[in-house]
Amino acid sequence: MNRWTISRLAGWSLVHGCLLAMSVTFAQEATIPRVANNAGAPIPSRTGGAATPVQSQLPPGMAALLQTWEQHSASVNRLEGSFERYDYDSVFRVEKRAIGNYYFEAPDKGRMDFLKPKEIPQEPHQVGDIKYQVQADYNQSWICTGDLILDINHDEKTYNRVQIPPEFRGENIVNSPLPFLFGMKAKVIQERYLLAFGSMHDPANGRVHIVAAPLMEAQRREYRRAEVLLDAKTYLPTAVKLFGTSGSKETVYVFTKHDPRRLPWVPTSPFRGSMPNSYKLLDDIAAPQQQGAMIPNGQLPRVAEGDVPPGRTQIR
Repeated sequence: MNRWTISRLAGWSLVHGCLLAMSVTFAQEATIPRVANNAGAPIPSRTGGAATPVQSQLPPGMAALLQTWEQHSASVNRLEGSFERYDYDSVFRVEKRAIGNYYFEAPDKGRMDFLKPKEIPQEPHQVGDIKYQVQADYNQSWICTGDLILDINHDEKTYNRVQIPPEFRGENIVNSPLPFLFGMKAKVIQERYLLAFGSMHDPANGRVHIVAAPLMEAQRREYRRAEVLLDAKTYLPTAVKLFGTSGSKETVYVFTKHDPRRLPWVPTSPFRGSMPNSYKLLDDIAAPQQQGAMIPNGQLPRVAEGDVPPGRTQIR
């Protein structure tokens, strides 16, 4: 039976969160380096909800920047664009690439379509000391309709579905275990993430570089750290980089276009939850019947099957 982890959703929602709250080569200056600052630094943990912030003092200028980011995010209602994704696995030395388009509508609808690139280099791609064998990723879509999330494999014509509990829909999506940064208040970002400026931070030349490590245990089980490059004028992301919990996997999104949209999605909404009859449903995760059914941190309940390594959560 096909199995998948919530980390896919966490990565997807964080990217859309940056859109709410990347042909570019990795030799270009605008991309996020694969070696990050303070990769081994310990990160405080918080197991409950919002509490006294762990980071008592923000870096100079961070508070004002978060307020500006919040104001710009609040002004975005609909947005669409294109991106490239690069998935690195340093253990198997494989780099998977995809291109695609994204769509967003406030407060809680999003879609990302991933397509195989037309051209894949035959020679290994060297990054630092590692030579990666480049492969095309499979055709897929991630869709959040506001009340459910779909993970679709178009090559195999299969999909997985997770229902979002009613108390986490609409503007409350920022309170769910999915890390939607876009639409999240500056104060809440400070409570949920350990924040620092990255080495490429240069607002005077149009670039904002934020490094964020999750403090909530629910997010820390899914990703270790995120780096975001923002355009200093629009506060829309130019790149997002996610670090997996194992330390061997990294995902980079490079955004190549952002287009604000004023008119509704007609004639067909990109956020439809219906699937063709030819597609097979593999996993269907129902929303809890009541809030009491949630486990700590608002984590969606999962059914584990087989041995799951510590710190990893599996949905079947």
